[in-house]
Order: sequence, then structure tokens, then C-alpha cells
Amino acid sequence: TEYESVSATARADWGITDGIDMALILAYADITSTLVSDADGSPINVQSTSGVQTIDYYTAELRFSGRAFDRMDWTVGGFYYDGESVNNQVVSIPFLGFVANNPPFPFEDPSQQFVNTDNVHENNNESVFAHVVFDVTDKFAVTAGVRYSNDEKVVAFDNTRVQVPRVVVEGDNTDYKLGIDYQFTPDILAYASWSTGYRPGSYNPRPFQATQAADSPSRRKIF
Repeated sequence: TEYESVSATARADWGITDGIDMALILAYADITSTLVSDADGSPINVQSTSGVQTIDYYTAELRFSGRAFDRMDWTVGGFYYDGESVNNQVVSIPFLGFVANNPPFPFEDPSQQFVNTDNVHENNNESVFAHVVFDVTDKFAVTAGVRYSNDEKVVAFDNTRVQVPRVVVEGDNTDYKLGIDYQFTPDILAYASWSTGYRPGSYNPRPFQATQAADSPSRRKIF
């Protein structure tokens, strides 16, 4: 196996006014992973796999924050993610070579690749959020937050066994957070919080039959 990653990040901060700050955070990553394996570990080629996987993604976050009424710290902002990955793999199972032939004929070409994968994945997320901490007293504070997320995952499967040109998994959700904290002494702080979470639908990234193309059929569209 071999793994290579190149990444870069950058951040810019700007004090717009005495009470309002802005932060821009950018990131990029390029990942390449290669693998070769002999599953049976014997001189007989029962099954061998080789492949290359590439991943590229970009993220951007813009935040504005400040303090209002001399009691409330606030932050609002947006987040963006765009990623693409490609999975290229070859699986060789010589004794099942006849299954890969078209038309099938037993042992006509046992060297025929059982799976030749070229799956292309495109993922996207757009989110906006707001967060406040309000000091009710010098010791008691209330926290509240909200975040809206919109996700889209598009994948084109082509691995010989499964050929689905376009699967779309979409989802969006609004999440909330509420919390309180009390500073009993300079060394003792008690707090309680409640929040919701969200995980968008997904799919099997390496299906060997059509029913494995997605595990969230209610959010799936196939073209």
C-alpha cells in the first residue's frame, strides 16, 4: 500500500469595527492511495486486487463574530465543502473468469478480470449557522445555536458487476443547540446542554450488486 497527501490551509482575520470581527478559513487536500493485495496468500492466484483511489476536496468558511449589549457574544457564518473522489480497482478471480465473459462460457478466458472499477464520487455541502452566548449575570450564561445543512452526493458506478450511471443522495436538516452554565467559584463551573445532530444519507462505495448501490432509497434518485 502507498498513501500520499498534499494539503494547504489559509486563514485571514479582519477587525471590521471595534465590536465586529471577520474570519475567512480556506483548505484544500489532494490524496492518492494505491494498493495491491493477494487475498489467498498462496502461489496460486485465487484472488488478487489492485487499485488507485484519488480524493480532492476544498472547504471554505466565513465567520462574523462580536459582542453586543456588553452581555452577548455572537457568531454567524457559512460553510462550503466540495469534494471529488475516484475509485479505480481491478479484481481478478480466475476460477470465476467464465462469469465475466459475455456471452458466458465456462473457462473460455479464465484471465478475464472479474471486476474493473471506475467509480466517480462528487460530494457537496452548504451550511449556515448562528451561535450566541448571553451572560444573564456575571455567573450565569445561556447558550443557543442553530445550523442549516444541505448535502448532495452524486456517484457514477461502473465496476463491471454494477453499472449505474448516476445515483443522487440528497438531504437537508436544521439542527439546534441550547445550554446553560453557572460559575459557582473561579475553579468550579457547572453546565448542561442539549443539541440535535444530522447525518445525510449515503451508499455502499464498492457495490457488487445493484441493490447495494445506495442504502437510503427514500432519498435516492437514479438517472
